[in-house]
Amino acid sequence: MTPTARTLDLLRRSGYLAETVEKWLPRVNLRRDLFHFADVLACHPVRREIVLVQCTSIGHVADRLTKARGRPELLTWLRAGGRFIVMGWLRQEVKQVELTAEDLAGIVVQAPAPRRGRNRQRGLFDAPRRPIPADDEFAPAPEAPT
Repeated sequence: MTPTARTLDLLRRSGYLAETVEKWLPRVNLRRDLFHFADVLACHPVRREIVLVQCTSIGHVADRLTKARGRPELLTWLRAGGRFIVMGWLRQEVKQVELTAEDLAGIVVQAPAPRRGRNRQRGLFDAPRRPIPADDEFAPAPEAPT
């Protein structure tokens, strides 16, 4: 079983309504997490809580925590009252680490700067970037009289 399948099974047995929220982007062969940090969304009707969960193997828990801490969306989610848990799996054993808004208090979270336009190769008839020198600039300097 995958870590996501194990997480869904555990949450559902605990009374949560849980579903996978990551997307598969077929043109680029990439999975995109919800808000760039969550694989599963779960809500508990009795406890009245909503939880985003990042599923991984137990060896990658620290990596996933570092990734999530760098996302401005996580702080917004936590301030809105949501919970965030990273679940790391090793066979039937699970390690759960929860982040709270207080955990992110000392971290400056900002979105990455927008990418600038890429340098592209100039076309044959594109204007040059610097002016072409006049013909007299290429002429040899006159010799001094002797």
